Amino acid sequence: MKQGLYAFDGSITNKNVKKKYRIITMEEPPFVFKSKELPENEPDKYHYDEKTGMYYYGYCIDLILELEQRMKVGFTL
Repeated sequence: MKQGLYAFDGSITNKNVKKKYRIITMEEPPFVFKSKELPENEPDKYHYDEKTGMYYYGYCIDLILELEQRMKVGFTL
């Protein structure tokens, strides 16, 4: 059986398919901070989770955001 993304014309492709990863983390400063509001010294990079209304930032979040850009993938926490 062929695997991939099926188009309406019945063809199959893996092109232009952005992979998305689910990442599990826990609050453990300085690697991951979790907050309802961003601190006054707003971090350069952060992730906002719409489901929980929480902001995530810290070393690991910076790393994840950098990997997301370089690898052209998405992620959810």
